[in-house]
Amino acid sequence: MLGDLSVSDFNRLASACIDASPLQNCRVEGEISAAKRYPSGHFYFTLKDEKASVSCVMWRGDVQAQQKLPQEGAHVLCLGRAGIYERDGRFQLYVKRFQPLGVGDLWQRFEALKKELEGLGWFDQKLKKKLPRLPRTIGVVTSSSGAVIHDIVNVLRRRFPGFSLRLINTKVQGAGAAEEISRGIKLFNILQAADVLIVGRGGGSLEDLWCFNERIVAEAVHESKIPIISAVGHESDFSICDFCADLRAPTPSAAAELVLPEKSVLIEGLKGDEQKLKKSMLQRLMLAGQRQSSLRRALVFALEKRFREESLALDALSRRSVLTQPLAFLTPRRTEITHLRQRLEQCVSSLLLREKQRSSFREQSLEHLSPWKLLARGYAAVETEDGRLLSSVHDMHVPMKLCLRMQDGRVLLRTEKIIEGET
Repeated sequence: MLGDLSVSDFNRLASACIDASPLQNCRVEGEISAAKRYPSGHFYFTLKDEKASVSCVMWRGDVQAQQKLPQEGAHVLCLGRAGIYERDGRFQLYVKRFQPLGVGDLWQRFEALKKELEGLGWFDQKLKKKLPRLPRTIGVVTSSSGAVIHDIVNVLRRRFPGFSLRLINTKVQGAGAAEEISRGIKLFNILQAADVLIVGRGGGSLEDLWCFNERIVAEAVHESKIPIISAVGHESDFSICDFCADLRAPTPSAAAELVLPEKSVLIEGLKGDEQKLKKSMLQRLMLAGQRQSSLRRALVFALEKRFREESLALDALSRRSVLTQPLAFLTPRRTEITHLRQRLEQCVSSLLLREKQRSSFREQSLEHLSPWKLLARGYAAVETEDGRLLSSVHDMHVPMKLCLRMQDGRVLLRTEKIIEGET
């Protein structure tokens, strides 16, 4: 039995044991997850299968010798050795090279759903809603126990003190997480409890983030009437939720920066706008004053010109003879009027005489042509009892009462016989 060991001695001894084992030259098959290449050139990732996972690292020299690094979800065969990172006591696989075997199951499902929803138009930029410039209430769908909500609150406090935030606590990993996230989004919409939503969690492997790749979450994000910012994982992580959301933030902290502007910057902008407005108003007032002065001068000039013209016209009128010597102007016109009156009277008298003579002639003509004049010469007119004049025997019948009109009276007759054609 070994004596008491320090942590460093224990890690060193464990590392030596692994170095002496067959794990110094091994081939491990699995799916790439949580892959990231650091500025140092080293490549860190997790290799997993359905039951377990192991941390892996490929040093910069081996990375440079590799033609192409595998992508997230790739199914590979890793050639390398096992070891312990003594400082942290972390067991990991030091990979020398990769042998690609295909695409992992989770990655295949991710690509299949992404292709399906893209075909349905759920990622169309035309469907993206604009974020409100200054939301009254910010909604967050995430875990209340994670660092995400604390990061969001800290950023918002720094940028815009006095904000209003509502949280719906959900699982963000594991069984049932997708259903809780979907319910949280729908509840915010039903209650209309926020002007904008942040949906997300911190970084992790593909399987850790998988609940944000479920169709039920994608559907809730797509149908949301409230604009949604997706903040899932780190900048290099992409999820189906990111593509469906109205805006993707690389991190939850970045989402907090996107949802509200810095209050101080906004205030400075408002002050700048106020100064610009004041300057613009002063310029407009100055221009209006100049225009008013110009109009006043133009009006005075126009009135003076009109006054001079009217004065000249009045002087010209006052010098006319009709005003200076009105009797000299009226006397010839009075004589002319008297002459015209006399001519008018003569014309009227002559016209009346002609019309009187014409009327007398017509009267004599009518009297001469009157049928009653014939009665004085021995003729008579035959009428019916009602005074209708008869001119033909065809207008008579037997017996019939007639009236014979003569110059000095009427005689009543009765027909006994009608003889035609005799005179």
